[in-house]
Amino acid sequence: MLAAAFLVPLNAEAQLGSKLKQKLGEKLNEALEREATAGKEDTLNEEASAGQAQEGSFDLTKLGIGKVTAKYDQSYDFRGMMQMKTEIYDKGKPEGTMDSEIWFNTGNSNIGMESRTITDDEGQSLQATAIIDAVNKVMITFAVMEGGKTGMIMPIPDSADEGEMPEAENDVTVRKTGETKTICGYRCEGYEITEDKGKVVSNVWATEELKLHVSQKLYGNQKGMPRNFGMASVKGAVMASETYEKGKLATKSEVTKVDLKASYTISTAGVSLMQMDMGK
Repeated sequence: MLAAAFLVPLNAEAQLGSKLKQKLGEKLNEALEREATAGKEDTLNEEASAGQAQEGSFDLTKLGIGKVTAKYDQSYDFRGMMQMKTEIYDKGKPEGTMDSEIWFNTGNSNIGMESRTITDDEGQSLQATAIIDAVNKVMITFAVMEGGKTGMIMPIPDSADEGEMPEAENDVTVRKTGETKTICGYRCEGYEITEDKGKVVSNVWATEELKLHVSQKLYGNQKGMPRNFGMASVKGAVMASETYEKGKLATKSEVTKVDLKASYTISTAGVSLMQMDMGK
């Protein structure tokens, strides 16, 4: 979920045509501006329900978007962080970079992720934040936009809390390579992960020396950097990875700093949120 929150903006830049991107951006901006101007979180939902959507707009309720009913906190405290650098490629060519920090709270298993820079080949940037609130069972994502901070709050499905996240539909093969290297002072073991009948291959480095205390019920065996389903055979915290699609480099990530004593607070005060039903 954290990966989706941060990698989608970059992938969308590559996969959406310029006209579609422009049109989608215009529609979303119009919707967000109307919500912010009215100062009411349920404005869009009420208009759509009453069938009063203006010509040319789309019904956000069909996407499961509406008024905020989920509970969340105004501030989240963390202690312990991993700093990470991610590079995105399009058919092997550099497309964008992301510097981010993942923050932990061992007391309640909350996780926060804050990107400081996201850049593409046109020099565009985006500041974004994501929080997995294990207490209220919601995920919050928001970005700094013109006029303030705007984002989404998404209730975490019960199936995720119960550890019933489905595995990827395609076959996943994990092979320990026997190679080792040191990342941020931690000895890492190498793994090769093959998916989609060999079309997607990832080289992953993980360490069992770094102990991260997160909710095993909510997050399963996943620790460290965000990663795909089907990686239960990778032991320990993931510290680096490279993913190739049809032989072309697609993403490259590596943890660049670990500080388990660092403290940080992420505030949601002043953030304009709309709620999204992940099931839709």
